[in-house]
Amino acid sequence: GETYTLSKTLLDLNYKSKVYFLQCSDNEQYEIYFGDNVIGKKPSDYSTIVVDYRIASGPTADNALKFVLNFNPTGPDSELTSSADVTTIEVSKGGSNPETAESIRYYAPRAFQVQERTVTAQDYEIALKTHFPEINAVHAYGGENVNPPQFGRVFIAVDIANVEGFPYSKKQEYMTFVKNRAPFTIEPVFVSPDFSYLAIDATIRYNINSTKVNSETIRTLIVNTILNYRDENLSDFNVTYRSSKLADKINDADASIVSSTLVTKLYKKVDITLGTEQNIVLKFDCELINDVPPKASSYPADDVYTLISSPFRYRGQTCLFQDDGDGKVRIVTTNGVTNFKLSDIGTINYTTGQINLSKIQVDTFTGNGVKIYVRP
Repeated sequence: GETYTLSKTLLDLNYKSKVYFLQCSDNEQYEIYFGDNVIGKKPSDYSTIVVDYRIASGPTADNALKFVLNFNPTGPDSELTSSADVTTIEVSKGGSNPETAESIRYYAPRAFQVQERTVTAQDYEIALKTHFPEINAVHAYGGENVNPPQFGRVFIAVDIANVEGFPYSKKQEYMTFVKNRAPFTIEPVFVSPDFSYLAIDATIRYNINSTKVNSETIRTLIVNTILNYRDENLSDFNVTYRSSKLADKINDADASIVSSTLVTKLYKKVDITLGTEQNIVLKFDCELINDVPPKASSYPADDVYTLISSPFRYRGQTCLFQDDGDGKVRIVTTNGVTNFKLSDIGTINYTTGQINLSKIQVDTFTGNGVKIYVRP
């Protein structure tokens, strides 16, 4: 037999191209169709079609750790002469639910409008989002909007679902895709997105006489409400978080909930190179609270602040980054009752939200980075 491969484009196809096409059918099923001997080779009449495909489970299959082979890798054409052991290098990830009706309404007419070419910034967004299902969000902007301007360039930031950062292999794959569709005079440039995260401290009051569930069940319900709000409203570029909207969702989560009070902080994850001095610049791009009284060299550990970090080890001590209320960032150590200043380490601009840290040298930290929290 002959092998036909999936094609998502009509570019570079001729009457000899052994490709097939996929389209949505009824009840979330799929339909396979072939070419017509003009665009794509048409199989002979009465051909037997054998189709291999994966049965997807969406996000249910994410984080799988153990894998086994479902075929025998040995044989006359194999380099293996004995059974193989499977070692998991990375857990499974990237599973997603079917595209929502709202997403289809937005992208389908725009994908038709793009017609396999990228001219405007929105064209790049639509083309990438419709061709690569693993992309969670994409934002493109012209070089005239950067400082200093870089005319003739279009900058593209991509957020891949369930992946930290922007892997080089994906960057190369996306670059090849857009270069084949971009005008000769335009240079696409992929940039890594700069993430700011939200930390929500929610205090909930509920009437115990109006429900039969315990406080832990209410807590789980609230956490799920917050996560659902994140997934539905904040998983894209150019969106706005509104605390009042989230509070309304929480208040409606259960009839027993009387009120909710939310305290929102922003934070960034800083992957500091251990044992090496380095300079770090963080841009939150928003105004920060600046009503904290200046602090002396020692002060109560539960004092108010604008900036604070997760703990890390520095010169054999457990320390934090914290602002002094007067535009400086310092390293402090604590005994749980009192914080003690060790040294000034940088500056914080309360108006622009920019933080500059100089010559940082950290011994160890836990997790995937030191988290630096600010109060917007």
